Amino acid sequence: MFGDLHLSLNKGVSMKSEGDVVTLERDGHRISIAAAGHELAAAVKELSAGGVTLARLTGDPVRLPMVMRRLARGGWLRYSIMDGAVVATPVATPETEWPALDPDARYALSRFAYLHRDGDTLLLRSPLSYLEVAVADPRAIALVARLAAPRPYDELVETDLDAQVMRLFRHARLVCEPDGEDGEDGDPAIRQWEFHDLLFHASTRDGRHDRPTGGTYRFRGEIDPLPAVRPAIGELVTLPAPRAERPETSLFDVLDRRRSIRRHGERPLTKEELGEFLHRSARLSGVFRAGDEEVGRRPYPGGGGLHELEIYVVAGKCADLPAGLYHYRAREHALGRVSEMTAPVEALLRDAAFSTANPEGPQVLIVIAARFQRLSWKYQRIAYSLILKHVGCLIQTMYLVATALELAPCAIGGGNSELFTRALGESYFTETSVGEFALGTRPDRDAEE
Repeated sequence: MFGDLHLSLNKGVSMKSEGDVVTLERDGHRISIAAAGHELAAAVKELSAGGVTLARLTGDPVRLPMVMRRLARGGWLRYSIMDGAVVATPVATPETEWPALDPDARYALSRFAYLHRDGDTLLLRSPLSYLEVAVADPRAIALVARLAAPRPYDELVETDLDAQVMRLFRHARLVCEPDGEDGEDGDPAIRQWEFHDLLFHASTRDGRHDRPTGGTYRFRGEIDPLPAVRPAIGELVTLPAPRAERPETSLFDVLDRRRSIRRHGERPLTKEELGEFLHRSARLSGVFRAGDEEVGRRPYPGGGGLHELEIYVVAGKCADLPAGLYHYRAREHALGRVSEMTAPVEALLRDAAFSTANPEGPQVLIVIAARFQRLSWKYQRIAYSLILKHVGCLIQTMYLVATALELAPCAIGGGNSELFTRALGESYFTETSVGEFALGTRPDRDAEE
């Protein structure tokens, strides 16, 4: 199979030859190979001039294939299925031997496979594999369409080209045999994964892709980074300064006493209690310059000090605080009144009541939102996964603070981001909710976890 493929230098790879040494370079990385007898130099020149099949390369029949495989595994070469023009190209390096297909079996597209545009290329991908396939011919797209439902091999494969593309798809785990031993529903581990969860996991962790990851600053010079402090919103509502003295309790004691308390007491939460809770959990104690960006300091950790999370308070039953939606101005330790108790805000409380099995609903609902571009300006591929990690850090901090203050905390497992967007009046793609947390006074008898 390897000999039938069309080999060429990968995108971004340059080649130079000096004497008996061939050097390839890409993104600052180099590899040099001794070109004994100039055969390798001639072969690489053929690859750089547009490519050729391995079978048509001239040179040592043992050494040359070994060198080509080495270059392919290192990402220096790409190889494609050709039929006059490129039909499909594996993006990454598959094994040289692709699996044979059973002509008596049925095949279907994996439920994890997806097709999307990346620049000027259509990519067929699956989080089941580190391989992805660039699809460049309508015939390959037509084959993908035929694979939408399980079909016998002879209904799928009409030409030798179809057979070759099918073998590539099978090797890349884009195609499965539903009735065979590798059927995805036959593997208990794979069966319990949902498409979006596995895709998110594979895309934000190293090992199944070779894409740029981490702090790449890909928008530097194109888009200005967001400031550390969100622009003020709403009428200012002052909060009392927190008590100078701190609760006399140890961290280990607070950890041991932490509980999810879903029902609240008859006494409403006071503005003083809410203010101290917010100050201890989420205050912004400083803003600093770090190169092109502003970074901050809060009680919980945040990747790069960027602290993209914003706190919103839905006041249902809070003494001295009119019902409505508020934004916590973490640097000023104050609230900004966003709106009164509008229909979307009321719906947020109803959702929280349902999620906590508390018919009366929480006295206060803390909505954690994210200004997504605070992270995505710097971080590539991992921005949203970082947001979720930060939400976990903040929720644990809120639990411990609420426990130390003898309040009733309860994290909520899900929420309606579209509804919060309507309540806030902000773009869904700019800032919306990523976590929820119920807060109130403790009942006489805890309804815990």
